[in-house]
Amino acid sequence: MEQFLTINIGQILQLLIIVISGFVALGSLKNEIKHQGERLKNVDSEISKLRDVVVELARQEERLTAMDQRMLSQGQRIDRIHTIQNILIRKRNNDHTRYQENEENSED
Repeated sequence: MEQFLTINIGQILQLLIIVISGFVALGSLKNEIKHQGERLKNVDSEISKLRDVVVELARQEERLTAMDQRMLSQGQRIDRIHTIQNILIRKRNNDHTRYQENEENSED
């Protein structure tokens, strides 16, 4: 029984080493958790910036689409005006040709 209760220096050193290793491991884990938190904050910040960029790109896309629609609308108006001008020019030329024919017929 005496041998069971006796503690030698080697056992005390082993116990101290185990306790110190435990504290070092806990400190290391605590430090790692702190760094993970900082990394997570940085990632969150970057995601927020990327979200802002994506929103701005979507806005630019909508502006370009609206501008494209306006340009197409203006092009259609120009085409209609051109068609009307061609009709009026043909009518004027036809009227002028008829007038000349009437002039020639009246001279005879």
